[in-house]
Amino acid sequence: MNKLDKSLEEFDLIKLLLFLLLFLVASLVMVLAFIVPNIKEHKREKAAHGYELVTTQRVEAVLQEKEAQLQTLRAENRKVIEAFVSRFDEERFVRYVGEFFEEVSLARLEQKEYEKDFIMYELKVTSLLKTPAKFYSFLENLKRYEGVVKADFPIEMRANGDFIHATFNIKVFELVR
Repeated sequence: MNKLDKSLEEFDLIKLLLFLLLFLVASLVMVLAFIVPNIKEHKREKAAHGYELVTTQRVEAVLQEKEAQLQTLRAENRKVIEAFVSRFDEERFVRYVGEFFEEVSLARLEQKEYEKDFIMYELKVTSLLKTPAKFYSFLENLKRYEGVVKADFPIEMRANGDFIHATFNIKVFELVR
């Protein structure tokens, strides 16, 4: 070593340990002052994230369950849904009703909105039929018609020679487009 440098010969060990202890305390204070509050905030954020994650999983489970129920209902009620979607055609209905009655005529009474998603047509049906059994057969087969049609009261039936003259109202429901 250099003869001019005497720093290593005259060092005070106690001073060195005091400075080291002071440095460690200052470092520890800085760590506690800057990092510990962030750790607490991190723990809060982690707990909030865990809560949000659990809530999201529950909502997704409910959503998947409801979606499965919806698909099941769509499959079970496919015919009804298609019936609401189909447009009502008076000529086609007269042909369909002609299978049960000898003579059929329709007169449109009114058209109005039923609730907010449906349109309801009210029609008066005048017909001639041979037996009441044909009328009951018509009522049974009405649910198989491609649209949503409901026979409404009053139903008037009068004898007219060999035929029965029937007059009744029907309601036809369609989705608003």
